[in-house]
Amino acid sequence: MLARVVLSVCLAATLAAPKEPPCKGPQELEAAAAADPTEKPWLALGQWHAARNQALCAAEAFGEAVKRNPRSAAARHAHALAMLKLGRTEEARWELEQAVELEPDNAAALVNLGVLHQQAGRSREAEEFFRRAVAADPKFVLGYLNLGLTLTAQARHGEAETALRAAQKFEPDNPALLTALGMVLVRQRRPEEALPSLRRAAELQPRSAVARLNVGLALADLGWHDRAVKEFDEALRLDPKLAEAHYGRGRALYEMGKLEEARLALEQARTLRPRHPETLMFLGMIEADLGRTQAAIPLLTESVTLAPSNPTARYRLGKALVDLGETERGIEHLKAAVALDAGHQQAVFQLMRVYAARDRAISRQYGEQLREIKQREAAAARARVLSNQGLEAARQGDWPLAVGRLREAVAVCGDCGLAARLRKNLGLILAQSGDDAGAVAELEAAHALDREDRDIEYALEQVRRRTAAARR
Repeated sequence: MLARVVLSVCLAATLAAPKEPPCKGPQELEAAAAADPTEKPWLALGQWHAARNQALCAAEAFGEAVKRNPRSAAARHAHALAMLKLGRTEEARWELEQAVELEPDNAAALVNLGVLHQQAGRSREAEEFFRRAVAADPKFVLGYLNLGLTLTAQARHGEAETALRAAQKFEPDNPALLTALGMVLVRQRRPEEALPSLRRAAELQPRSAVARLNVGLALADLGWHDRAVKEFDEALRLDPKLAEAHYGRGRALYEMGKLEEARLALEQARTLRPRHPETLMFLGMIEADLGRTQAAIPLLTESVTLAPSNPTARYRLGKALVDLGETERGIEHLKAAVALDAGHQQAVFQLMRVYAARDRAISRQYGEQLREIKQREAAAARARVLSNQGLEAARQGDWPLAVGRLREAVAVCGDCGLAARLRKNLGLILAQSGDDAGAVAELEAAHALDREDRDIEYALEQVRRRTAAARR
């Protein structure tokens, strides 16, 4: 369960404006606009309308400002914001492009243009504009925030964290920054570090149900389910129709073994979001755990239909079918669970049991697979301890100890599930210690194991650039 945050749009909203009366501003502004041939009085008149949420009138006034001075970046930018308010995205984009062409260091226009690219699914283009914005104005918090969010959307969490922490130097109590940072830390499986940021965001927004929801999600990730339930309760007090809070509450209660309470919470979540696959899965799991297997199967089947790549739902459906004697269908879903997650102990164990009465040779194969999984998990647990020791040593600046612990962790892990992350961390620490050749070797090994981790690609690019620059 992850913290929620929405992409910020600098100085603009994209909501459609309501119908407005005929445009009429203060007499002195109207008179000035009629008498002055420059764009300035029209800008002032547009700002007056914009402050009163009169988007149509603001757009008309800013349009007049552009007509009087087409080379005014301020007029172009203001007109773009009014177009965004009216939902006229393409016109807004064109105006923003003109503003940036006229004034390449206009950080606000660069951010807004980046947001439009991000909303259109063009993350790389958005990133370029956000980076240009913070280069133009190194203290522009919205530039860093949006850069962090677009990097997060690309799963480049390390870079995102760097951008968000840079912004915090200027606005340490910005709730959007705190929430975004908490989200990034949770996604890096660091909920204990995320919690202070998310708590502070909630303190700064005492009427925000989503802020309390985020705290609850982080607490649940830490296994503190009783505390999580209290946060979900507070979120629901603020917004009784927040489906995610009902779901989070139900899931936390399930983990606490309070099945009936969990079922009631999840039913409320289902009422608000009838086709949420995880809600259906947990409702099915509760029915099965209470011995109502027949009632569990439709719920689990619908969950699998909506999210066929969820190994847990596949496993629970397979087990329920086997328990009801529909063995062939059950085996199909159990095998699907293992295909999705080769380390799924419970699914492998169930297959070993099912085949014990059918084909002992196949059962033995699953038994051997189960032993290998347990060995890898034991290795991963030891490697995790060594890795944490290495990372702590790196924070203290003890590079030899840090490198030694990470190398030992890599060796202990072997091909365990942490291998890519361990090699990535080792590569990053070697780079920080000045061993660029070693860093490249480890980062390349990490990249071969995980092609989806954009942080590895970025780190490799940076180290290679540094190496090339040193050779010149």
